Amino acid sequence: YSSGYGYNSFFPIPGSSMKEDGSIYLNFSVEAASNAHILLSPKSSGIDKQIVYEIVLGAGKNTFSTIRKLRTSLSVSANTIGIMNKDELQDFWIHFDNGVIEVGESGKTEALLHLEDSNPLNVKYIAFGSWINVTATWVYDCKHVNHTENPLEDLKGIKKLKIALLDDHDPFILPISRADETLFISTATEIEYINLDLKKSILTTHIKFNFNWTDPNLVWNPSDFDNISVIQAFVRQVWRPDFFIFNALKDISSKTNRDIMTLLSDGEIKWTPQFQIITNCNNSDITHWPWDMHTCSIRIGFHQYAVPLNFLLQESTLQSNMVLPKVGNEWELVDIKILMEEVQANDILTQNGSNILVINIRIRRHSTPFVYIFLLPIICTAIISQFSYLLPPHCHTRIYIHTISLLIFTIYLLVISNKLPGFAVANSFLLSFTSRMIALIALQTIISAFIMNIAKLSDECPPSFSVKRLLGNQSIRTVFVLPENDSYNVMQENPNSSVGKLQSTWLLFSIILDRIVFFMSTLVIVTPVIVAITH
Repeated sequence: YSSGYGYNSFFPIPGSSMKEDGSIYLNFSVEAASNAHILLSPKSSGIDKQIVYEIVLGAGKNTFSTIRKLRTSLSVSANTIGIMNKDELQDFWIHFDNGVIEVGESGKTEALLHLEDSNPLNVKYIAFGSWINVTATWVYDCKHVNHTENPLEDLKGIKKLKIALLDDHDPFILPISRADETLFISTATEIEYINLDLKKSILTTHIKFNFNWTDPNLVWNPSDFDNISVIQAFVRQVWRPDFFIFNALKDISSKTNRDIMTLLSDGEIKWTPQFQIITNCNNSDITHWPWDMHTCSIRIGFHQYAVPLNFLLQESTLQSNMVLPKVGNEWELVDIKILMEEVQANDILTQNGSNILVINIRIRRHSTPFVYIFLLPIICTAIISQFSYLLPPHCHTRIYIHTISLLIFTIYLLVISNKLPGFAVANSFLLSFTSRMIALIALQTIISAFIMNIAKLSDECPPSFSVKRLLGNQSIRTVFVLPENDSYNVMQENPNSSVGKLQSTWLLFSIILDRIVFFMSTLVIVTPVIVAITH
């Protein structure tokens, strides 16, 4: 027995159908209005992305039959008008031998269909199916079959109910009683996984939905069907809401055509599809990166129907009852808020009077790894660069320290830039700070080279009177911690002494310039840090 398109059960080729030469000769009978599908497969699993043989008898509303090798261009068809019968079993045979497939009617040696495959499959399993709104009854591997009896008369329980309920049911008819009513879809969401790719501004979410609605066209009395009050059907056999994601970057990745729906005798239908939703999250405020927090939204709406469709949130969707999802290693979940928005008037995508389901997800970055990887090295490099001013102005080591610091900051700037999105509401403080440090250290290197040359000038190139007056000012000497006047006098009296060599007039002047640069650069570094902390 099969109903709807799809192959749910795979059976090994019966031993009675296997011949000594390795060929297969299978007799079977089928009762269906049209579209009797037989699958010959090397594996006992689904047909997605697999190369298999498919035989269809009575395709095109019982007008033709075909054999095709799925996932290839190999196929053959023949006109077979009226070959199937919905009230009586029809007998057929299948012969498969070394890539040659033939299908014919029992009692006739001439084949209806003949296909030759130069690259044959190793057929081991068979499966049976039909088509949308088509129910088929199958008989195979039976030595004696009484065709005078209609097996549908002996059906009981679920098979009888499905035939009575679904055979003539149109899955495209809206489940409404009046043309002016609003259809409510009771909705619950279970978010299983969340991850944000900040570089690409892409949010990946795995969501399981629980949709419930009532279809007045699918009501039955359990007492008429062996007290069966619940059955299951394929999603394509009954109506389902067709919705879309406003800000989706990719189609919803779910094999919804294979989803199972649960039908209750009072007309209630339950559908629990699972989706991987990939949406755009362009709320990229990275000012406080790597302590950043982001709010991303998923907006879900219904396509236009003849009547408005409204989401109706179930109690389990409330945040207090929500099961917390798994989050990517880089993030931690702050909260999830689910709300409804009314459709704006004249919206071309959805029906007026419908609403939109909005899922707001707020996540925060795990900043600890970034503190050790980025922040601490940057702070240490900035401090070492400033401590280089403890060295004498004429020391070449300072230039080396500045050069190494400049290289380190440049590398970190490139790494941080690669981590952050190209378009953002505002730049990261850490990115701006690193850029500022590169410019500052480059300027410090140039100034240090200039001061180094001043410190090496001898008294044979006497400074101007203003410089001498500046060096003689006691307040200046105190502020810049210059040597006392007696040391300065000793230097003047004995210029050949060691004191004179180290503390010449130009050296003292270079010390003043050096310390001015130190104070100003420290101010440039500390000020934005204080502003960032206070904000």
